[in-house]
Amino acid sequence: MSTYTNTYSQSNTYTEARARYIMGKVYEDTLGMWNAGLITRALCDGWRDDLLYLLDQQVLIKFEFQFKKPNLAEKVGLRYTVVSDGSIYSDDHSGGHDFFGLPSGTNASLVVTLNSEASSYEEANKELERRGWGNNGKSLTGNATSHGTYSKGGYGTNIENFGL
Repeated sequence: MSTYTNTYSQSNTYTEARARYIMGKVYEDTLGMWNAGLITRALCDGWRDDLLYLLDQQVLIKFEFQFKKPNLAEKVGLRYTVVSDGSIYSDDHSGGHDFFGLPSGTNASLVVTLNSEASSYEEANKELERRGWGNNGKSLTGNATSHGTYSKGGYGTNIENFGL
C-alpha cells in the first residue's frame, strides 16, 4: 500500500528592512506628485508614514494613488499590489510617471485595500481612524497597463497604470 501526501506552504518574505526599501521608492513617486503641485509635502510625508505602518502590520493588499481631473467623472492613477510570497524579483527605478501632464485643479487621493483576514486588521483599522482616514474609497476600474515592480528579497509591489 502506498501513501501520498501533498503539502502546500506559502512563505512570507516581509521584513521591516524590505518594507522600508519599497516605501523609499514609493515615496520618491509621491515626491513627484509634490513636485508637480498635486499634493503638499506634509501629505506626501503622511502617506509614506501611513503606508509604512500598514506594511509593517502586514495588512495591506494594495494601494492606489488616484487623480480626478477637473470636470471629469473618471479617475486615473497608479495601483501598487503588495507581493509577499517570494515571487517578485524585478526591481525597477522609481519615477517615470507623468504627473506634470495632469491639469491644474486635479485632486489626488490615496485608497488602500486591507486584508480583513490578517490578525492585525482590527488594530490597523482603528489606527487609520485615529489618523483621520475615512472608509469611502473605491478601487480604480478600467484598463490598466503594467508599470513595473519595486522589490527586495522577494518582497515588493507590482505597479499598474490606469490612464495616467
